[in-house]
Amino acid sequence: MPTVPPEIESGKAKKLSESTLLLNLPAEVAILILSYLPLRTLLDFSLTSHASHTLAAAALQTLSIGVYPTRICSLISQLSTSSIDIRSSSEIAAHPDQSANVIIPDAYAHDPATLVAFHDRLLSTVLTRYCSSLRTLQLSIWTLSMPVARALAKCKSLERLTLLVENPFQRSRGFRFVREGRPNQLPAESPEAWDLISGTWSRLEKLKLEGAGVMMEQVEALVRPNRRLKELWLKDCGRVGARLFHFLAEWPGRESLERLTFSRCGDVNEGILECIDKLPRLKLLCISGSMSLSPTVVLQMNAEKWHIPTIIIPRGSVDDLSTVDHIEVDPQYESSDTD
Repeated sequence: MPTVPPEIESGKAKKLSESTLLLNLPAEVAILILSYLPLRTLLDFSLTSHASHTLAAAALQTLSIGVYPTRICSLISQLSTSSIDIRSSSEIAAHPDQSANVIIPDAYAHDPATLVAFHDRLLSTVLTRYCSSLRTLQLSIWTLSMPVARALAKCKSLERLTLLVENPFQRSRGFRFVREGRPNQLPAESPEAWDLISGTWSRLEKLKLEGAGVMMEQVEALVRPNRRLKELWLKDCGRVGARLFHFLAEWPGRESLERLTFSRCGDVNEGILECIDKLPRLKLLCISGSMSLSPTVVLQMNAEKWHIPTIIIPRGSVDDLSTVDHIEVDPQYESSDTD
């Protein structure tokens, strides 16, 4: 029978003794201590016994997770999301970021169906395992599939949700799916999956959706029961347009809303300005990427009526041309037969 090296045996004994000491503490104290551990350490602790697994599951309140084909894709995603963390500095200090960025080894060697199956299985398993304790979730997905949506729907206690939908293979120039001479694509988002999570949460204080193919009716169903919602962030959600502002103007929770970001979504016009007037507690308003909305009118409305401290107005609209004295044209583009 093979013998265990002394250093390994002593390491196991040390871990067991530490686990035993922690398990002897009151559950509330143990959970508070565990909530400050890095995710990998917390998961290691959960494997020591059934009791430690229960404590670890209860301690995992903040989770950031994504699956990526390459390390570069992972780094790009982290950079893009870290700059728009929906948690305040006090929340970050109270609950450190417990992140799990999974890199698929040799992803280029597998076909899309295999990779998507792995992506869905991994994320749905993690969410299902820790659904009862999660309060803050930052989830990066390739597409919202039914398995992931079912797991999300079990996370009933969420207070802060960031859902980033992005195809990492489009960012990696050297990564191409080629099978039988033709490129394969990842499956499109399922409308039924968005219906499955609509109306799931009632405790959300912050909601961020980026790159999502969600319909306006589904956004309404997500927001409607969350009357304590303080921050709503929509970016690159092309199917959501001016109707969102009309919905928010009549929504019973509108007086709780403090931060509203509507960036590069469906186009809006000046008809939404009266709706913004019905959101009395806004401290930040971002309406970027809309070519039909005059920055001058927005600024004037804010100065006269809204008095929102931070406002990000659309750029590049027709009004901006009025400030241009002349436009220089490269001579090589001038026609030789013009006067």
